[in-house]
Amino acid sequence: MRDAYASWHALRILAPVVGLMMSGCVAVGPDYVIPDAKMEQSWLGTLDTQERSRSCSLLWWESFGDPVLVDLVKHARENSPTLESAAVRIAQAAAQLAGSASTEYLQSGKLSAGGKQIHHTKIGPFPEGTQQSAFGQGTASWEIDFWGKYRRQIEADRANVHATEAAYDDALVSLTGQVASTYIDLRVSEARLSIARQNTELQRSEAAIASAQHQLGETSELAAAQAATLLAQTESQIPPLERMRAQDRDQLALLIGTTPTEIDGIVKATGVVPVPPHAIDAGIPRDLLRRRPDVRQAAFDAAQQSALIGVTKAQLYPSFSLSGIFDVSSGYSHATDPFALGSAGFSVLAGTLTLPVFNRGQLTSQVRVQDAQFESAVLNYRNVVLQAQQEVEDGLAGFSSTSDALRPLQRAVLTATRALELATRQYSAGEVAYQSVLDSQRSLSQDKDSLAQGQGALAQAAVSLYRALGGGWERTVDDIPISEEIRTSMSARTSWGGLLDKTHEAALAR
Repeated sequence: MRDAYASWHALRILAPVVGLMMSGCVAVGPDYVIPDAKMEQSWLGTLDTQERSRSCSLLWWESFGDPVLVDLVKHARENSPTLESAAVRIAQAAAQLAGSASTEYLQSGKLSAGGKQIHHTKIGPFPEGTQQSAFGQGTASWEIDFWGKYRRQIEADRANVHATEAAYDDALVSLTGQVASTYIDLRVSEARLSIARQNTELQRSEAAIASAQHQLGETSELAAAQAATLLAQTESQIPPLERMRAQDRDQLALLIGTTPTEIDGIVKATGVVPVPPHAIDAGIPRDLLRRRPDVRQAAFDAAQQSALIGVTKAQLYPSFSLSGIFDVSSGYSHATDPFALGSAGFSVLAGTLTLPVFNRGQLTSQVRVQDAQFESAVLNYRNVVLQAQQEVEDGLAGFSSTSDALRPLQRAVLTATRALELATRQYSAGEVAYQSVLDSQRSLSQDKDSLAQGQGALAQAAVSLYRALGGGWERTVDDIPISEEIRTSMSARTSWGGLLDKTHEAALAR
């Protein structure tokens, strides 16, 4: 039995020792380098230096100066099921990495033990007695990582963890942008609804006056009919705007993970359309490589595929593995007779050399498949970079043009207001027909509605630009993507160790 324990102890010591010796061995397959991508040196639509804001704020939604928007973003980040799902995928990837790391030394092993007891009655010359015995067995197997198969797998799984983190950050950017965009739509709907209701009250009063004057013979039936027609047209605008407002409210509730009833308590009373900063600094194009989560995710996806080439290519080469078996048993009898037992044990330490001969063609095809997937991932990375640049250029152009278009709308409201004052005064003096007043009212109503939509378009353009720049995903090391409720639920079902805590660094360090 002593020899068995000695052999088993030798195997335990031998595995890490040989592992250290193999650490200098080659890892087949390419060593990943971030692919080159075409980048502009500067943005075509960059604002003049004196017009730039200080920086692209990390918490860009705060730059609108709307506390309700800030509160909505906070609720969404804490309660969104979509965001929680992305966070759980980080834990899943970290668990996969921890599993790969655990195979670096021993790929398989198990222990088993048992015992038995036999009672003998007195038969002839054999005395009565009890015989007891116990045994234990252990097996272990370790493949020496000559060609880096397991190291490349760990590399691939580590890249996958980083990719899922980037995917979470991208979901964070997308969610924040959707919340801001929907909230702006809500405020625009409210502003247009308020304008329509105010115009309705004014026109209802004007229509009543025109009708009374017609009854008294002070104005024509045509003027009264025209006033009633304008009132009906304005009233018809209210139900669609109410429906739009309700749809925006329901969409906000979905985004922040609550009900439409509860969202009214967060949005509170009718507010104004959020006003973005006058200018947004887009930085330089190369900032996108660091700032946009989808660009980082594409880079890590390519890194994972690069490592998987090494995993499959290592299977083309011979592999050498060590395996060990030890077995011990002992027993005794309460009777001093021929049934008295002692102890025994044996151990086996063996090496196995495996050569891929008959399935080499299949393995070669698998390498080619992985190589093609890697090339596809590289091309996807380059395309994502180009698309990111396009979105920023479009965002800069959209923000600039929308800002330019807003100023004429503001002037139009001022001039339409003045035109209505003049038309009303001239009509009272009998200088113009009532149609002039109605036309001026209609023009002012349309201009106010267009201005509300223009203000919303400018705010939306700012949100689109911030999203294109990739702002809003930054998290500190103390941030815990998975909520306490989800962590508690998952931990109650399965032992997760530290993988659900603040970060996955414990898994990455293995």
